[in-house]
Amino acid sequence: MDAKTIVVTNRKGGVGKTTMTVHIASALALLGYRVGILDTDSQGHCALALGMRKENGLFNLYSDEGMFVSDAVREVPLQSYVPIEIPQDWRVNPQPLYLLPGGKQTSAIPSLDGYSPFRFHEIVQEMQEQYNLQYLFVDTGPTYNPFDVAVNFAATDFLYVTEPSYASIDGVTNALAELDKMNERNRKYRDWDSKVMGVITNKTMLKTNAHRDQTGAIGNNLQNLVWSPVPHGIVWQEAFNVGMSLFAYGPLVIETTRAWKLAFKFIEVADHA
Repeated sequence: MDAKTIVVTNRKGGVGKTTMTVHIASALALLGYRVGILDTDSQGHCALALGMRKENGLFNLYSDEGMFVSDAVREVPLQSYVPIEIPQDWRVNPQPLYLLPGGKQTSAIPSLDGYSPFRFHEIVQEMQEQYNLQYLFVDTGPTYNPFDVAVNFAATDFLYVTEPSYASIDGVTNALAELDKMNERNRKYRDWDSKVMGVITNKTMLKTNAHRDQTGAIGNNLQNLVWSPVPHGIVWQEAFNVGMSLFAYGPLVIETTRAWKLAFKFIEVADHA
């Protein structure tokens, strides 16, 4: 199958884009898929979430013409996403998970001499071919950057992460409205249209009226694009703080069951794309 480049996005910060990216990618790697993560957020949180150090890997690929993608990509430590003891009911076949880390210099990429928006697509293709990837997840920052044009150009699919708040929902709605225009512009240079895999409503507290109403509004506005809401849970943050996915940190906790549900939904959507 052709590799998919899934851009995980929302222009509002703090909605959990990195958390969703890391957990869906980790689950797929556990299930035997060939998966990579490319961090375009200058905060570099994908590395921290997986127990690794921040690096300006993406920036270095742009600024050093003699550097290869393999020089910047890091293999994620198994202990960051594979539990020490795999539960008996898990039918998994763990595969390597790869990360091209980002750092604070990422936001400076568009200001480099000779910058080309097409270079990002070349890096994506090189990473996919080098590691025989089926899925490459691209984590994005919360603020608009000229670099977004390059990231969006490389996307085969978008996965939007939102919270049950007006500002976050508005960001997703605006992005979806722009998708057709973006595809129309990009058809001059590529032979595919980007699609929407889904919308994840994260950090929900459905016992509160506000969250229940906003979650219902998301479902009404976006209909079949919306995946099952992800309830708020402190264990997601606890796992991040020690640099592990939930699968390694707490394989039997309820939040891990919810992370598996996200991964299986992703596979269902991807299989029907």
